[in-house]
Amino acid sequence: MAGLVGYLGHVFAGLAVDRGITDLMTTRIARVPTLERVHEHNARTVGLLLARCRAEGTVRADATLEDVLFALAALGRAVPAAEAARSGSRRRFLALLLDGLRTDEGRRTRGEPGRDGGAPPTLPGAP
Repeated sequence: MAGLVGYLGHVFAGLAVDRGITDLMTTRIARVPTLERVHEHNARTVGLLLARCRAEGTVRADATLEDVLFALAALGRAVPAAEAARSGSRRRFLALLLDGLRTDEGRRTRGEPGRDGGAPPTLPGAP
């Protein structure tokens, strides 16, 4: 699980400081080979790491590559705003995503789910 945690941690760190990374992750523009290579590399990497986690029994067997890529796209929109509201909140979003992917065994080996995720962000105008 360490490989997936590390890779997604790196992605979330990038999302927190550069809103353009979200656009790179989620935008499909025809005939832009460099952008297509970025998408393909990300999908291959996440797919490989997810398969390893399934093989070691730390990620749910029903978790698919598409599940993770969709979650990354959705969270990619939320992380920059949350990070602006409370520095470090990206770790909470990452912990919640990872805890949703983990098996019971994966949670036991990790410890208390979400414990290192920090407090939820307080967005401007929220009570």
